[in-house]
Amino acid sequence: MTVGGRPDPTDGVQVGGETLREASDAKRSMEARSFVWIAPFEVRMSMRQTITSATMSETVKLILSMNHPMSRAVARGRISWVLMWKKRVSLLGLSLFLVAFSTSLQAMPIIRPAIILSPAAAGEGTPESLLERCRQRRQTALFEDALIEAEDLCRRALDMYRELGDRAGEAEALIERGLIALQRRQFQKAKDDLHRAVEMAHTVGDVILQARANEHLGQVYAAVNETSPAIMTIERALSLYEQAREWRGAFNALSRLAEIVEREGQVDQAIEFAQRALTVARRIGDWTLIGRASGQLAEAYDRKGQHERAWRAAQQALIAHRRARDRWNEGRALARLGEMARNANRPDQAMRLYRQALDIASRITDTDLEWRLHARLGQLHLDRGEDEQARSSFEAAVKALEATPSILMVREEDDIIPIRPSELFHRYADLLLQSDRSQVDRAWILLERGRARAFQDWMAEARIRIRRGVDPLRLERERILLQRLDEVHRALRAPGLSEAERAALVERWYRTQVELERFRRDIRRVESRYAELRYPRSVSVERLRQRTITPETALLAYMLDEPRSYLMVVTSKASTVRELPPRRQVERMVEAYYRLLSRTSSSNDLIAAGRRLYDVLLGPAERVLQDVSHLIIVPDGWLYYLPFETLIRPSPLAGDRDWQYVLETATIAYLPSASVLDWLRQQPVNEAPRDRLLVVRGSFVPVPSAPKRQSERSFSGSEIRALNRALGTRYVDVWALRSANGERAEPPGWSRYRLLHLMSPYVIDEREPVRSGIPGQPSGTPSGDNPFSMLSLFNTPLRTQAVIMSHARPVWKETVTGWGMTSLARGFFYAGVPVLVLTLWDGEETSTAEFMEAFYRSLRAGENIQTALRAAKLKLWRMNPYRHPRYWARFVIVGDGERRVAITAVGCLVVLLAGVAVFILLLALGLVARRRSSTIGMKVS
Repeated sequence: MTVGGRPDPTDGVQVGGETLREASDAKRSMEARSFVWIAPFEVRMSMRQTITSATMSETVKLILSMNHPMSRAVARGRISWVLMWKKRVSLLGLSLFLVAFSTSLQAMPIIRPAIILSPAAAGEGTPESLLERCRQRRQTALFEDALIEAEDLCRRALDMYRELGDRAGEAEALIERGLIALQRRQFQKAKDDLHRAVEMAHTVGDVILQARANEHLGQVYAAVNETSPAIMTIERALSLYEQAREWRGAFNALSRLAEIVEREGQVDQAIEFAQRALTVARRIGDWTLIGRASGQLAEAYDRKGQHERAWRAAQQALIAHRRARDRWNEGRALARLGEMARNANRPDQAMRLYRQALDIASRITDTDLEWRLHARLGQLHLDRGEDEQARSSFEAAVKALEATPSILMVREEDDIIPIRPSELFHRYADLLLQSDRSQVDRAWILLERGRARAFQDWMAEARIRIRRGVDPLRLERERILLQRLDEVHRALRAPGLSEAERAALVERWYRTQVELERFRRDIRRVESRYAELRYPRSVSVERLRQRTITPETALLAYMLDEPRSYLMVVTSKASTVRELPPRRQVERMVEAYYRLLSRTSSSNDLIAAGRRLYDVLLGPAERVLQDVSHLIIVPDGWLYYLPFETLIRPSPLAGDRDWQYVLETATIAYLPSASVLDWLRQQPVNEAPRDRLLVVRGSFVPVPSAPKRQSERSFSGSEIRALNRALGTRYVDVWALRSANGERAEPPGWSRYRLLHLMSPYVIDEREPVRSGIPGQPSGTPSGDNPFSMLSLFNTPLRTQAVIMSHARPVWKETVTGWGMTSLARGFFYAGVPVLVLTLWDGEETSTAEFMEAFYRSLRAGENIQTALRAAKLKLWRMNPYRHPRYWARFVIVGDGERRVAITAVGCLVVLLAGVAVFILLLALGLVARRRSSTIGMKVS
């Protein structure tokens, strides 16, 4: 007999002539809920019990016959469940023995754990089973909500272990909870849990548990780039593993150490750790581990420049994976050898190795490796001048990439072929444009597909799960299909699969892919809003001309890359492309100009830098843009943080100046992609009868995982007074995120407001884009109650016509991708907001108040968003204290800037109706007076 897939430990155990198998049978015929409070000599229990069988185990009857409250409580508290596990059998047996001999006080500490665990009889599960379910949920989590469920299971197990006083179990639960926090990027929480796990494991003297806790703690340190404590902690884990002779644990620790020190450039130390890991793997006799260690050793040797040793180590890795019948890693070992041959300028050998790896990847549906190999083959063909073969390889790479959901590819951590999806689309577009400049439309579609794929990858990495506005049954169907693909994906990685087993898995993979494609077609038909976010389609140039581009509008899309960049310009008449300098050169110029703009700088330096950037970014298309008064810009990389309005063009008609800002001749809006604008224009305008503006001020309580530069900011109130002057106090409501005593204020009903003005400083986080938004959480509430966090935005129905955000704190990293801004903008777009006014750096309170007053006055006068923003910028520029761009250039429009927001439409309607009513009333009174005077005149006559 089995219980939970394992042999039943109660089989063959005798109690009073009856086997405890009968007690287990009784367990299946009962449904109970027990609530137990234990006093020194008393057990109180309230219990609801439904008996579905007329017969109970004789063992239970025997214990019930004991005239003792504690023994009866044990029996009613589901003795049949307690006897299922060896540990509980021992506890119960000893406690009953003591109860029978009237030694209740001695029985108490023994029987207490058995009774505490009685909720398991009602379906709660043992702490061990809860922890195992938590572990499985964490390892297979595709979305954030699965990790939250895993965390809840872990919390319940932790509570039960604490009630039992099981310190080792508590340490296990804390390790698991720390790993969940690590996956959710809650690094401080992960550190706290793992530190406590280390202390508890040390208290109970469990060496292996101490080692595991230290190893994972080092993993957290490494994730936040705290290298020294990471190395020290994992070395401590290694020492403990070696002390306990737990060699697999020692191998994992050595492998982690090699990765960390190699990432820090300590190649000699990486080689030492990898060699030690290889020695341990040989000691275990596991060919898969030998292959892993040999691969690490090859990478370290290659990085040091010892290419012959690297080649031999890589060949050893290939042999080991073949001995283990590990096709998955065999393909990667061949790909590694191909990369080494390519770097050594042996293209023929590299191409041969890539093709061997590709044959394996296609057979086992390793699509992540497959698209990378096609991309590498395309580049090799291109280097040889074989344009047609290169085009075929790039097309196959794009097809393989788009065939695999992002949620599966983000789980791959190896970088044997270091190429990003955006690089694939850029190189393919570059090939098309270099071979034939007339293929602008095809290159345009490729860039739009690349932007869509990059957003999907970001959503997968952030594990964002969208629920709002979608049928839950369809979401569940999608989850099941993705989970099935993930299961097959992981099963195919197992070494030792027979050809029949692999063929069955591959067939299941393709069947599920077909079902997923059918689901995509269905969801586009019935849930178009959700489909455009999860499975976006690219808009063509022709469609843009027909539906979006007016004669006075030009759309400019930038592609920054090496060795050349491109500017694509789409107007109502034609589409053209211009070649630009390499990415690094452009981004260095933009970053330096950003520093000049955001600080008080010399006017001469500013003008010179602005002129140079204009010549690079807009000068090549100047002739095409002559008759254009509105620019829609799709940036790339650092360009997301460049206000193009400040670029300086030569102008002989600017009075005493020979230059002018682009701001003086054009309005500008920014977009993550052209397809986003097409989607926004299709969305219905929310014309609910609302005319009020909501101002959100204050700060949430910071959370441990928020960026460190989160300090409280005090507002003088001048910005709110400026809004009141522009709109009138009756149109402005203020909501503080926290009240004066620090408690959370009740959130307003978003549907009551046409405009939302956020004074609370928000974060544009380039390091962790998922942290973009207003950080923190309301006091005493779960993080999901922060409607402006990235994880909440996609499920928050704002439905306001515009959001204005007046204060920002950018968080930079070495490579700026623009995802800090684009992820924030897309979150608001999906929440129902078609246009945002964002700020690229923080500014002073007085200049912000002046700017916002001018902006809202223009809006109230009936101007659209982009025209109102331009008018406010021009007004501040003409004011002596604020002529420097740092005061006015930081505000930009992201989204559909041509939207008009009738701020006081309802108010005007009320005034108009009131005026009409007064007029009618006066007219009626006049008629009555005339009739009365006429009547009096007749009587006098």
